[in-house]
Amino acid sequence: MPLNLEYVLSTYGIWLFTMILYVVIVRRKLKVYEHALENLETKKKL
Repeated sequence: MPLNLEYVLSTYGIWLFTMILYVVIVRRKLKVYEHALENLETKKKL
């Protein structure tokens, strides 16, 4: 494999891994925020 192709594939792999990690972190934060919002709304109703 030429050196340029190895560079492109490794860069794409790092980018793909970073984006997957970012999506996982954002989904977890979204769940936490939604749960906190639900708790706030139930406290407000009482």
